[in-house]
Amino acid sequence: MRTLLLFICICAVSARSIFAAETADVAALQQQFMDLQRQFTDMKTYYDTKIAHMQQRIDELESDNVDAAPQTASVFKTYSGNLPSQLPDISVVGVTSGMWSDKTDLEDNHDIVIKEIEMAFQGYVYPWARYDVFLAVEREEAEYHTHIEEAFATFFEVPFPYIGSVPGFGAVVGKKFIDIGNVNPVHSHEWTFITRPAVHEVFFGEEGLNGTGVMLSYTLPLPFFLQLDVGAIHIDGHEHDNDAEHYSLGIVDETYWGRLWTSLETTRNTELETGISYVKGEGGEKDEMKDRVQVVGADMTFRFFGEEASMITFMNEVYYMRRDIPDDNIHRSGFFNYLEYKVNKTWSFGMRHDWVETPFEERETLNYLSFIAQYSFSDMFKLKSEYQYDLEENNNTFWLELVTGLGPHSHGMR
Repeated sequence: MRTLLLFICICAVSARSIFAAETADVAALQQQFMDLQRQFTDMKTYYDTKIAHMQQRIDELESDNVDAAPQTASVFKTYSGNLPSQLPDISVVGVTSGMWSDKTDLEDNHDIVIKEIEMAFQGYVYPWARYDVFLAVEREEAEYHTHIEEAFATFFEVPFPYIGSVPGFGAVVGKKFIDIGNVNPVHSHEWTFITRPAVHEVFFGEEGLNGTGVMLSYTLPLPFFLQLDVGAIHIDGHEHDNDAEHYSLGIVDETYWGRLWTSLETTRNTELETGISYVKGEGGEKDEMKDRVQVVGADMTFRFFGEEASMITFMNEVYYMRRDIPDDNIHRSGFFNYLEYKVNKTWSFGMRHDWVETPFEERETLNYLSFIAQYSFSDMFKLKSEYQYDLEENNNTFWLELVTGLGPHSHGMR
């Protein structure tokens, strides 16, 4: 009975995804299939507990043991205070990191530290809505600070008054890494590489673009997959860091952004994703002077799927920044190229080239070449390494990270 009910639930969810993609091509169906796979782990706990409750109720009715009902309710109450279906998925991810560098003034150089502990609370609050909360304890200047990394509600459908739900329309409300390119929306412990690409760190800040607001998405009714994402968010201000090691400006306060992207199956074993982005906000020095920033970007990711879980990924992102400050307009650009070969389920190797111009009046150039290796014991137990050579300063830096996790929490690179 339990297996039959679980099978019916999975079929219902699959039928719903297929119906929503009637006007999409094969690439759109594949994208929804990948999303469904990621959601299945989250939904499993929900359906397991609900089916167990239903099975127990059926046994009670068959035996006419009505007096057992209060006892069943009390068991649930002692377990959670609510019905089991209301329990969220709870996960913990820890990152232990070591760094060795020629640069003697770097924080935690030649040390092994707990870089981050992330706690996730996730679950469905309605058949077409879920809520995700990520709390992070991060090390900064030899101290640990706790903050809300993300906390957002996702609406897979939006029931508009009088007209009902619009196919292909979704929304996110809360604090979230915005969908600019392929790196920014993904938590850092899920990257194969360790360091944030230099153009992201310099233009968007050391933590990337992460703000609180409303984000909307719409899959256009076309014969091929094309999605528009837009949003209005508030990014908390921070002190910009333009020292000799980071040169980070960042974007703060009221920020508006958009991305138009598509994903196409070019051949049976290949996939091509392309997108264009726009961001408008205030620069990190806005408290000191007028500082208005606009960024235009383009991204391209090509994937070749081989046998036995092997895959080749070629990822590119390029950005152009215009910064308006008193009596001057600063124009800067930057990019990164990343090539990765996933040999099998355990081994991955990559190479990344970063180049960016610093967005300050005194123009400087950051130019890095990195070599990456990752060994995955499982999806939530990984050993990562990265060697970076500074082509401008002739410095060498090496990182080693151990990522360990408990629970179903996982973010996959898109």
